[in-house]
Amino acid sequence: MKNLAHSIAKRLLNVSKKDGADNTLVSMRYAAERLLYRIGQSEYAKKFILKGATLFLAWHGHSYRTTKDVDLLGFGKPDTEHLIAIFRELCLPDTSTIDGIVFLPESVRARTIQEQQDYPGIRINLRAMLAQVRIDDSKSGHEIMEIFSQLWKGGRTILMVTHDPAIAAFSKSTIRLLDGAVQDNGAVH
Repeated sequence: MKNLAHSIAKRLLNVSKKDGADNTLVSMRYAAERLLYRIGQSEYAKKFILKGATLFLAWHGHSYRTTKDVDLLGFGKPDTEHLIAIFRELCLPDTSTIDGIVFLPESVRARTIQEQQDYPGIRINLRAMLAQVRIDDSKSGHEIMEIFSQLWKGGRTILMVTHDPAIAAFSKSTIRLLDGAVQDNGAVH
């Protein structure tokens, strides 16, 4: 196969279209599964237990809620520096010829969460690439259009080109083009 990563990215896009799912979420789930695979193949396999929505996904083939992360129960004292070192190590092997994913070790960050709870945790964030495209939590179309709206209200000119009428409907004014000619001007709302 000439480019495995591009082939996998295309297959994930086809799956998301078929299932009516967000391609970013499908790609994030794939990257999470590949990270879990790396953990399972490492010396740290017995130091973490999968829990949460991703566990239900593994058990039932679907989750009862959309999840963008992986919940793990770790053994030992929670130490951010130690966990950063572990996850950077897990990012190092280049398995892109197997799964197309490249994890970026320099992107690994950790911070303590729920400090006031009986069981504080540590959130690990890292970045992954598939077919030279970063996989991460993107904003929805509505969130992006709200940002555009705020910029426009602030006096900024926003130029947007789209084929999607639902996205074009967010605009204050639209111009339809066909073969390079203006078809009609949308009214300013």
